[in-house]
Amino acid sequence: MQRENILDGLNPAQLDAVVHTGGPLLVMAGAGSGKTRVLTRRIAYAIEQGQSPFEILAITFTNKAANEMKQRVQALIGPVANKMWVSTFHSACVRILRREAAGLGFPSSFTIYDQADSRRLTGYVIRDLGLDQKRFAPRAMQGAISAAKNEGLGPERYADQAAAGFERKVADVYLEYQRRLTQAGAMDFDDLLLNTAHLFRKHPDVLGHYRRRFTMLLVDEYQDTNSVQNELVLGLAAEHRSVTVVGDNDQGVYGFRGADVRNILQFEDAFPDTTVVLLEQNYRSSQTILDAASAVMSTTSAASRRTCGPTPAWARPSSVSRPTTRSTKPSSWPTNWPGSHDRGVPTGGATWRSSTAPTPSRVPRSTSCGWASPTRWSVAPASTIARRSRTPSAT
Repeated sequence: MQRENILDGLNPAQLDAVVHTGGPLLVMAGAGSGKTRVLTRRIAYAIEQGQSPFEILAITFTNKAANEMKQRVQALIGPVANKMWVSTFHSACVRILRREAAGLGFPSSFTIYDQADSRRLTGYVIRDLGLDQKRFAPRAMQGAISAAKNEGLGPERYADQAAAGFERKVADVYLEYQRRLTQAGAMDFDDLLLNTAHLFRKHPDVLGHYRRRFTMLLVDEYQDTNSVQNELVLGLAAEHRSVTVVGDNDQGVYGFRGADVRNILQFEDAFPDTTVVLLEQNYRSSQTILDAASAVMSTTSAASRRTCGPTPAWARPSSVSRPTTRSTKPSSWPTNWPGSHDRGVPTGGATWRSSTAPTPSRVPRSTSCGWASPTRWSVAPASTIARRSRTPSAT
């Protein structure tokens, strides 16, 4: 496809983002503003200009979104798009760790524990440490361990910072839980990120290899990254600085999983020469809906520089009113949820979102109950975990 076709149909702000060269790029994009079009056309344009597709790493938050992105780029430039890495953070980390696991003392065929496996192992640890499982429930303890890993805290660092009481017990369980994981040659879902970050810190030569391997880095939904994911992005892009992040600080949905909206708000602190492009033209909603959304979100503490741009004015203006109840429960709930709001990996890949009603003391936030898992994982069966936990060497 010729350049004119790649750039066809873009509004001025989208065009600026697609053709940008020469440094970090931050695209603040609201819902319905065409951010996927910008990402795919930016990739296609870069390849047309000589960028090797083999050296492109594009990160999204679901496998479905990754496949869609690759298909759209392929429609623009052909099968050469298959040479790119387009995946979730976790899938990309699995690929890296399969190759580099020996540097951390793991076999390349390490097992990945899913949420149920991790919680079950946590229960065995709690039992073997003689703790009351009613006071220290496996679900709560596993959630605390997951939160620590999402903040980049290994068991030793967490133990050093733990206060008395519950945190102290979490530290004890975390240390033994991680010891058993390592002994079994296994990682849980959160370890995929944490161990990759640890690998890059421990082996600068490995980090250097992947910096040279991926000379163009693009990350979607950056407002949903946690501290470990942010560290990975900044580390990989530190030298070549060819990094594009796209997001909207008003749309964070992974706070329960450690997402930190400050990562996108402070991106310019990490890269002072960042070019910022605001996608303010909404192609999805009427102006009535946009005005109402802007009025609600203007009450948040982290105000966005982005505003909702004009759309066809075919609807009458409306005002934002506060409901008298906190509940906005629909009349019928989905019957095929992919998982629950627990930390970890649900069995499905679909995402369901809901928002709580705005009240004077609560800002509405979206929540998600699931995300896609990396493909072709080796997951340990429950019987294997139980057997390992009963062996003398595991206790």
